[in-house]
Amino acid sequence: MNFDDWMNKEEITNEEFGRRIGLPPSRIVKYRKWKKASYGCRPDDMTMPKLCKATGGEVTPNDFYDLEQTK
Repeated sequence: MNFDDWMNKEEITNEEFGRRIGLPPSRIVKYRKWKKASYGCRPDDMTMPKLCKATGGEVTPNDFYDLEQTK
């Protein structure tokens, strides 16, 4: 599941999620649109663990890198 889908499913605002992980809402927007818009970006190494934990593991680093799972 990608981050934008998760945010929509949970009905959480950018402001609320930003408070949860200590970032401004503008940064959350960039993470949500990392692939769809030229202004999007992936979370850095410090932020990725916070994001994964705050989503209960439903969003993972693979969701930002389009990596296929191996068996």
